Amino acid sequence: MGVETTSREFHSAIGCNVYISEGRDKALIGKLEAAAQATPGVALVNVFQDEPYHRTGFTLVSGQPDRLTEAVVRLSRAALQLLDLRRHDASHPRLGVVDHIALHPLGGLAPAAATQYGGSPAAAGLIPNTVWVPPPPGSTPLAVAATCANLIARQLSPPQAEEEEEEAVAVAEAGTERGGARGVGSSSSTTTSSSGSSSSSSGSSSSRGVATTVAGGQEEEVPALPVYFYGHAHPSRRGLADIRRKLGYFRRSPEGGWRGGLEQQQLPAGNDLSAFPPDLGPATASARWGVVTIGATPWVGNYNVPLSGVDMATARKLAKAISERGGGLPGVQAMALQHADGLVEVACNLLDAAAAPPGTLQARLEGIAGAWGLDASQVRPGYQTNRSPEELVRAAVAALRE
Repeated sequence: MGVETTSREFHSAIGCNVYISEGRDKALIGKLEAAAQATPGVALVNVFQDEPYHRTGFTLVSGQPDRLTEAVVRLSRAALQLLDLRRHDASHPRLGVVDHIALHPLGGLAPAAATQYGGSPAAAGLIPNTVWVPPPPGSTPLAVAATCANLIARQLSPPQAEEEEEEAVAVAEAGTERGGARGVGSSSSTTTSSSGSSSSSSGSSSSRGVATTVAGGQEEEVPALPVYFYGHAHPSRRGLADIRRKLGYFRRSPEGGWRGGLEQQQLPAGNDLSAFPPDLGPATASARWGVVTIGATPWVGNYNVPLSGVDMATARKLAKAISERGGGLPGVQAMALQHADGLVEVACNLLDAAAAPPGTLQARLEGIAGAWGLDASQVRPGYQTNRSPEELVRAAVAALRE
């Protein structure tokens, strides 16, 4: 890709954070990095490996939504093939092997630029047999991100063949995307394994799967995943925390560690999702793979503050006090987690970094701790686990110039 093309496309860049439940096996993470880097036109601009939390965040950026979709699907399928949630143990909660996929616009989208998304990824050989249904010209950046979110979901939880054919015909006749329970900007798709056989077959979605292949590995069939949409990928614009709360993500296991949701003590039958059914896929969660949450929102910052000599009960109170839900800073979501070397952390999502930037959060947390009688040295300097939109775009442009 030339410099001129790159600059033009990145006026409408989309970033995607993919959070995988593995943070310790460097060789395995290397395989996932290779999968993330295998799609032309997509830059892997950040890999945050957190060994204590046993979790790795991969950040992908592209000005081409079809290629970004393919890269995210490729990375997700590699993780699903290589990992087993039943053997995962960490101090950070999780709901699935591919725990969370978050899409965010990184720049402005001029009305004329939206028309570039009409190209078919199937024609480019990126996603075989996919019906790419872009938002109409003039769509907002979040609508484009939501379309990506829905197409990614359809690759990880493909619809039944009969349903797919009906939707493809309807889309062709209407010339627009479909909404409803499947999310904003939904599109229909089938997937084809590397051997060329279609994964769309008769039978229920719970028994159908997607063949995944990792370089140097064997092809394996992964059942369709339960998918929950949030943000602009869902008609209600519900929040990610709402989904996590209903699935037991924030409830600790009886033994004191985090197991996330989907546990026997948290859902009626351990893997039964019927009380809160997914937007796509089966109403049962595989013990090996779990579920996946996929959303499209404005950029979310991640900022963690380590606490020294502070017990977990106090850390939880600090997290509540700093969060918007607890009457603290606007757009801040926070929870206390056990980290490394005896430290606990207040881990924060900054939904509006302009209203509550990291410096403001740090100062407020230090002030609250001081008012509660904690020593100033007990609140250590915080750190960001991701980069700003401007940094991501610059890194992506530099990577794609090479």
